[in-house]
Amino acid sequence: MTRLDQARPKKTGTLSDGAHPLLVLVAVAVFVLPASMFLAARLRLPGDGARLQFEPFRQTEKGWLVNVRLARPGGLQDGDRVMSLAGQPVDHWMAIALRGTRPTPPGEGSFAYTVLRNGQIIELKIPPGRQSLAQLIELNWSSYLFLAYMWAIGLIVFALRPRQASAQATLLFSSNLVGSAVIYFLSLQPSDLLHGWLLPLWIWGAQVLYIVFAGLAIHFALLFPIRRAVLQRRPYLPLASYLGFLLLYLAVVAAQWREASTNTARLYLALNASNLLTVTAIPLTLLIILRGYRREFDEVARRQVRWFLWASTVAIVPWQALSVVPELLGYRALISQSLTGLLWLALPTAIAIAILREGLFDIDVIINRTLVYGGLTGLLAAFYFAGVALLQGAFRGVAGQESPLAIVLSTLAIAALFNPLRRRIQGFIDRRFYRRKFDSALLLAEFGRTVRDEVDLGRMQEALIGTVQDTLQPAHLSLWVRAGPREQK
Repeated sequence: MTRLDQARPKKTGTLSDGAHPLLVLVAVAVFVLPASMFLAARLRLPGDGARLQFEPFRQTEKGWLVNVRLARPGGLQDGDRVMSLAGQPVDHWMAIALRGTRPTPPGEGSFAYTVLRNGQIIELKIPPGRQSLAQLIELNWSSYLFLAYMWAIGLIVFALRPRQASAQATLLFSSNLVGSAVIYFLSLQPSDLLHGWLLPLWIWGAQVLYIVFAGLAIHFALLFPIRRAVLQRRPYLPLASYLGFLLLYLAVVAAQWREASTNTARLYLALNASNLLTVTAIPLTLLIILRGYRREFDEVARRQVRWFLWASTVAIVPWQALSVVPELLGYRALISQSLTGLLWLALPTAIAIAILREGLFDIDVIINRTLVYGGLTGLLAAFYFAGVALLQGAFRGVAGQESPLAIVLSTLAIAALFNPLRRRIQGFIDRRFYRRKFDSALLLAEFGRTVRDEVDLGRMQEALIGTVQDTLQPAHLSLWVRAGPREQK
């Protein structure tokens, strides 16, 4: 090794050796192939077009509660509870499928259903049909868009950095998410029980792969943006995270197993238990990354982490607060699935920029603008609706009826408030979250006033040194003043 090579500092960016690329591709196939099989079965096998609607398992009655987006005359309707198929209870078909026994496949005729609808038992004969790809993705189109985008980013990052640990973790993370979420969003149909193997395949994707997803989130945090030093001392940590989430999931299910008296209730219990993995794994992932941000990362890695944290703020925080937590408490989600999928697009974008193009954009500016315009949008919306409500109340009190003038006046008020409110929010955020930048701006403005009024060179030098020291905080500081013509003589 030459002296130059010895003196050259080691690169501390995102490059670090990962596993063999072939092993990564094998794991990707294990994650993605079951979802491909389930999608192919949904497109080719006849079904009833209904979707299993999940509910708290303690409220579960006998049968499957279904959601039907497009009800057909004489078919299932939204809110029906399917009690039996082909003369046998739903739990009977579930037991056959879970034992691995292949039931008698349905013929080409009608499916016989016993349905509880509005408190009455109804017998239905439903002709089987097939759904197109457009019909399957219509309900959760934004989620499928996010999954496709996330997987594309994972493939691109891996193709460009096949031996980089963070790139491999991104591909595995995205592949696992695709494999689990596609099966989950395609959901179960009551007619799937008549095909037998579709129920175990759905459980594999929606439940087993989701447990792996929780462990992968921790594994990803230990490799992004650089491999953590703790993995050199404790290489078993990723395996421990997978086993830990598996044991946590099994403990939650086992603790409530006796309360679930039917196979349907146990299926609901298994799904509800996975919400605990979500509210545990995602915060732990963020905490691990933040710990590395404070103690281990250099400036380049910190900028990469800030991209990830910005995306998490945009996507994960609203999803956890408005969807996961309410469902965990037994309530409906407060945010639509379509909006959730669109918010999640920020995450793969930030990861790709952090790994491939860090430095191309100024993340601090983007975070600042997100805070400013996000807060501004929320306040303006609140002012607008409050103004409309107050003015409409005033018009009803005076004229006895509502008037479109309230909307016009509220819109004009919002237009007038936009710039003043934006400046106030910008000032608040600078003072609260960018204090050093705000203090620097004040110091520079104060120095400008001092320079205009000061005539003594010595005091000006002291003011300059003090300002530079307070704003830039250098390790060492010295000032050289060139002598004038008279001093040189």
